[in-house]
Amino acid sequence: MRQCLDEIQAKKEGNTLVSGALFDQNKSQDTNKGLANIELVNGVWLDFDGGALMPDEFERMFRDVRWWMWNSFNNGKDSKTKFRVLFPTNSPMTAEMYHAVWDAIAARIRDFGYYVGTDLSYEKAVNSGRAMPNKSGLDATKRTANSFFYLPCRAGLGLKKTFWRENWADGVPMLDPDLWVSYAPLEAQQYEVKPAYMNPATPLLERVRERIASEQQQHGDDAEHADRDAARAAGQIAARDAAIAQWRSTPPCTGNAAFYRLAVRLRATGIDDFKVRATLEQEAAFGHSPAERCAQIPSIMSSLRRLGQNVQAA
Repeated sequence: MRQCLDEIQAKKEGNTLVSGALFDQNKSQDTNKGLANIELVNGVWLDFDGGALMPDEFERMFRDVRWWMWNSFNNGKDSKTKFRVLFPTNSPMTAEMYHAVWDAIAARIRDFGYYVGTDLSYEKAVNSGRAMPNKSGLDATKRTANSFFYLPCRAGLGLKKTFWRENWADGVPMLDPDLWVSYAPLEAQQYEVKPAYMNPATPLLERVRERIASEQQQHGDDAEHADRDAARAAGQIAARDAAIAQWRSTPPCTGNAAFYRLAVRLRATGIDDFKVRATLEQEAAFGHSPAERCAQIPSIMSSLRRLGQNVQAA
């Protein structure tokens, strides 16, 4: 990065654009290098464009973490100080983590008395009569994790507007995303929760409330019945599956009795004769003598009809 600062570009657009994000084009069919394509991000980039925050002040703000700082191509143009900062990180981040860390950095800048946000919001606040702090110059539109930045190069106005600074002393750690995420400000609550206002109880309103309460109680009873029915159905399915599994593991030469027990157990789960017969016709194929089992079905069904509904699982 430092060596790139010696490169001379005829214009800003001739430089190379880079991003700290690793993109996976297969993650989204709509974009190639959008937020949805981000696999991970290394480093946090900041772009300062002509604000009141100067490099010296920035250096005092962030002495506890490593960073590099260099001039923008247009530094000094229109007498404005323009520069970029890169915080290398000690581990990759998700896009969500990147945004939280960016917000934590912006919060520290605000704590030092500078404005961070869009120019439009700033102008609206000023026009409304609010007293506003000086603009930091931090470009909030570059907050997104898929933003691209130009590599360092010599300023368009020459060496006098070209500079490199770094905070890279021994003992100064690289930015830890897991730690800095905890510094991110919580979103301000946009509303206040208040208890509901209870209207005066007229006779008509009382009758309406009673009707609502009755319907809610009925709904609760119906839901309870539905839960019981669902539990009962699940138990019946489990019993049928167990009966079928036992039938399919029947040893040779015991199929006649085992096939009859299957029918009895199926009936005991509560299904009707039509479903019992259909299941037997299906399960006959799993017997050691399928033809004999199919021939056995009529007599089994006659026996079940004689037994009626008082069939218990054997």
